[in-house]
Amino acid sequence: PDEGMVFLFPDARQRVFWMKDMLIPIDIVWLSEGVVLGIEFNVSPPQPGTADGALARYHSPGPVDAVIELAAGRAAHIGLVPGQRVDFPLR
Repeated sequence: PDEGMVFLFPDARQRVFWMKDMLIPIDIVWLSEGVVLGIEFNVSPPQPGTADGALARYHSPGPVDAVIELAAGRAAHIGLVPGQRVDFPLR
């Protein structure tokens, strides 16, 4: 529950994620310059055998330079909200 995946990008642009090969539901947190721009809560994995063209796409609510994927429900559990600053010691 305290782990996730961070995607850092060199510039802020509209980003699109999909759930290809995902096995568990996740929360997707969209960030711009360390500020939460939006959150997709409880994104479900696709049904086995779903064709790539049929997979749902999740679009950032604006230009972002980082994305965090967390276990579904974790973003709400830790109180993440749009407008909140998230610091990355990796940068």
